[in-house]
Amino acid sequence: MSDGSDDMAESGHDHNDHAAGQSCCGSVARDDGGPEFTDPAGEHLSAALRTSFRLLGAAMVLGVVAFLAVGFQFIQPGEVAIRTVFGRVVGVTPEGLAYNWPAPIGRIEKISIKEQTISVDDFWMNETPDEKAKDLRDRTAPPGGLRPGWDGALLTGDRNLLHMRLKCNYAITRTYDLPWNDPELARHPVIVLMRGSPSPSETVEAARKRAHAENADPVVQRFLDKADPARCLADVVKSSMFASSVNPALYYRVNVLDGKRTVHSVLCAAAIRAAATRTADGLQRTQRGAFERDVMDVAQQQLDTLKSGILVRSVKVTDSTWPLATLPDYDAAQSAVQQAETLKSQARSLAVTLLNSTAGIDAARILVGDSSSGAQADANTNLIGQYNDAVSRDDDQAAAALLEKIDNVLVSDATTGAARAFLSSAAAYRTDTIQAVKKRVTDFLQRLPAYEKNPSFAMNRWWDEAREEILSNPTAEKHYITESDQKIILRLNRDSEIIRQARRAWTAWLSGQKDKSPPPPTVDMGK
Repeated sequence: MSDGSDDMAESGHDHNDHAAGQSCCGSVARDDGGPEFTDPAGEHLSAALRTSFRLLGAAMVLGVVAFLAVGFQFIQPGEVAIRTVFGRVVGVTPEGLAYNWPAPIGRIEKISIKEQTISVDDFWMNETPDEKAKDLRDRTAPPGGLRPGWDGALLTGDRNLLHMRLKCNYAITRTYDLPWNDPELARHPVIVLMRGSPSPSETVEAARKRAHAENADPVVQRFLDKADPARCLADVVKSSMFASSVNPALYYRVNVLDGKRTVHSVLCAAAIRAAATRTADGLQRTQRGAFERDVMDVAQQQLDTLKSGILVRSVKVTDSTWPLATLPDYDAAQSAVQQAETLKSQARSLAVTLLNSTAGIDAARILVGDSSSGAQADANTNLIGQYNDAVSRDDDQAAAALLEKIDNVLVSDATTGAARAFLSSAAAYRTDTIQAVKKRVTDFLQRLPAYEKNPSFAMNRWWDEAREEILSNPTAEKHYITESDQKIILRLNRDSEIIRQARRAWTAWLSGQKDKSPPPPTVDMGK
């Protein structure tokens, strides 16, 4: 009874006061053997909790899926993806679909490998918008010359200043050839084959057989096929360079913080270095191409030292000018140079024309060199110049040898034009002269016995024959006078018939001498 009293005391009332079937203290009154009833609010609460847990679980699953789906990215053509996990590079993905752990666990860095362009204006003058709209020669030079900190310029090897603008095209596509002991080549198939060699003196032929038996990588087979079979494999490997398998974009990501600033910096240094070995006039005219190549080579060397993965494809000078204060003098000098070049060109053209008409271009090139291009003469050209040099230094042996060469050229088929005609005429004149001399010698020998026998009689007879030949010539005008002590005045009026006969005879003589020696001096045959 004490227990029941205590319970009633705790609840503050007597359970016997309730009517039959009335609930008390949250319990449901039931008759003996009747069904048990529950609280509807509790049931709804329980169902709501179960639904909430299901929705929360589905949301968590969807959140995880969405989180993981963020790791997918599409890599456009001309891009390369660098995948990192907790900051460590785990792979490189070319164009296409790439996946990595989402942030903050992983990250995908896109690097463009398309050709990019950068302009270098560090060596150009400072320009206002109004000045940019004007031609350089219409601008007013700043007082005092260049303004440090505002105007840039290159210092050339001849201590001149030159303004210049450069444009560079580059791409992140540079690959590297590495020595065999570079850590990057630790897993290269050829290096692995060498390190697995059973003997340090293993030959290439033995290594080829071993590689075939081990079914080695085709890279190994191609390397061994190019090597001398008798050489030691280790010597061949250690003297060779191997292409790195590291993607250029990975070099760029690891070693370069800002690509454009890096390229800009190495280009400026390369331009300063290349300009210091050249003249300002050369950079403006004849040495620009070599300057561009030097800038590109030096810049590439610096980028390779950094292992940047950047390949410099071209460097061009887009603008160059002297400082504004010196432009008028430069223009005057350029005008003089152009005039000189024009005169040289005209002189070369005239020389070619004269040489071609005089001796033919082939013979002229051999005798006096190539005047059209100003090329340096070799041992078989400019023979006349070489002959003059030999004579000036008193080298008689060389002069004689050169003179013989000159004679051989003149009588060869290479000589044409007026020289050929003159030489032919000279040869004919020589032949006629020899024949005439021989004829005179023969005539002299025939007359000599008569002269020795009676000199006076022979001379008188020969004089008579000469007078007879002269007087019997129809083209000779004859005037007879008698002896007299008085003054004789002879007025000559040439016979027109005799003049016509003389002209016909002269024409006939010229026709016969057309391809022979030059005619004798002309005489006055009247008008």
